[in-house]
Amino acid sequence: MKFHQLRSARAALALGATSIVLAACGGTSNSAAAVSSATSATKTSLGAISYGVLPATNDAPVIVAAHLGYYSQLGLNVTLKKFNGGPLLMQAVTAGAIDGGLSGAPPVIDALSGGVAVKIVNGPGTMMPASMDMNGLVVSKASGITTLKQLKGQTIAVQSLGGVGSLLLQQYILPSVGLTRADVHIQELPWSSMAAAFAAGKIAAGTPFTPFLQQILSTESSKVSVLADPAAFFPGKSFPLGINVFNSKDLTRLGSTTIKAFLAGTQKGVTFVQNHPNQARQIFATYVGLAPSAIQNAPFGQFVPTIDVHALQQVADGLFALKQTTTDVNVSSYIVSP
Repeated sequence: MKFHQLRSARAALALGATSIVLAACGGTSNSAAAVSSATSATKTSLGAISYGVLPATNDAPVIVAAHLGYYSQLGLNVTLKKFNGGPLLMQAVTAGAIDGGLSGAPPVIDALSGGVAVKIVNGPGTMMPASMDMNGLVVSKASGITTLKQLKGQTIAVQSLGGVGSLLLQQYILPSVGLTRADVHIQELPWSSMAAAFAAGKIAAGTPFTPFLQQILSTESSKVSVLADPAAFFPGKSFPLGINVFNSKDLTRLGSTTIKAFLAGTQKGVTFVQNHPNQARQIFATYVGLAPSAIQNAPFGQFVPTIDVHALQQVADGLFALKQTTTDVNVSSYIVSP
């Protein structure tokens, strides 16, 4: 789905986003509504930020930082909104419904290609190395698929046509065995729905992302297997995730001091995730509505202090080659440092 099509789907925005005001300084809550950086006892001074996240573990530092009050400690009132995919998140950013968000690279590049006024803020992010099993090309055992060539004619589920899984599938995995998108049936399906779709035999393959990859392998272990690691097909074997992107007008309004404080709070979240991974998984699982036991081995990705510009440019080049963008975006021209 092209980004300009998403922009016209304003109604989907209300359905695709869930506003979460998280309880600061609390422990692990039993409610997904218990994640916020603002409390009545904490007086903020730097203003409010509305920020979008995805139900993917690489977004855990932001969720943890809000849950533990790291943002409010720095004078911020951060409200998180959860989206079912990067394209919907980017639609909200460009429409001004939220100030910014954390998205995978393809939806960000798609927006920039469309001339939308957004900026990439250089700060803490995440890479997806092939060795971490963060994204899997999972196949139904009943399908009999044991090789990539056997994907021909099969139905493959992706979170969104403009997302990470779709790009890796179309630009790198299928061409590696001489297949194209025309040789398969690609179906958009939320990661959270893929386990049920496999169980019901509605899809032959899918590209779930962590933690839903781990959930599927846990609950449907007798019915599915991992055929390939999509990240292994990307040049450099490590895919850029967790791109901080802000609406240009909102970025100017918020100002450098506020953005720096937000990035500092996020970095504290990164440190907590690295030092206390099990607690971080519990906080994250509560937020996305999963049982902690189902994602106990879910990886968070490789945290990096700044954007890997080269890898991000490779994504832009890949989308342009697929004709999913109208221009080959020069990503460095859209990156700003507060």
